[in-house]
Amino acid sequence: MRDNNIESKHEESKKQFPQINLSDNEYIIFSVEKSLIGLVPRFIAGGMIILLLLVFLFNYGSIVKIFHFTGPLADTSSMVLPVLLFVSLTFIGLYISYYVYSSNQLFLTNESVIQEIQTGLFSHFEQIISLEGVEDVSYHQDNFMQYIFNYGAVRLSTIGDETTYRMECVSNPKKYADLLNDAVEAFKNKREVDTEVENSNIA
Repeated sequence: MRDNNIESKHEESKKQFPQINLSDNEYIIFSVEKSLIGLVPRFIAGGMIILLLLVFLFNYGSIVKIFHFTGPLADTSSMVLPVLLFVSLTFIGLYISYYVYSSNQLFLTNESVIQEIQTGLFSHFEQIISLEGVEDVSYHQDNFMQYIFNYGAVRLSTIGDETTYRMECVSNPKKYADLLNDAVEAFKNKREVDTEVENSNIA
């Protein structure tokens, strides 16, 4: 007979994460998202491009005088549309970058670890790792910035094929590595995975 509590958790997970393919008794315990700090360099670059375009537009009259432009190029209004077009394209590029970046997630279920990987606007795939097959979970903070802002990579290695799965720019990577290790240990020792995670003392 099916456990009503498990069924309820399963249905709730399907509603909350319709993009995830779950088995009959499977439900999501928590998800791991990338830290927005990983987007900072891209948004700085995009902001600089927009700023330079606007500076160019507002100073175009001086540029015309310096280079002695004549004809259509001498008309400042002729630059408004091209500059606004480039600004709009930059905003669209930043949004696409945000969408692709934030679509990368890792989910812990009571049976497996599911990694949603988005490498481009139309490039997406999913990796599913059974908790039974996880050999080791670790985290890495490789530089001063990662240590100061407390983000880094979470890595899972599997038994047998020695495949390593890695998720970059995770906030508080030690916390999630510990939680995943607790879940793997609970699963392999036939204990309830979500209880093991909920009872963790990780802050």
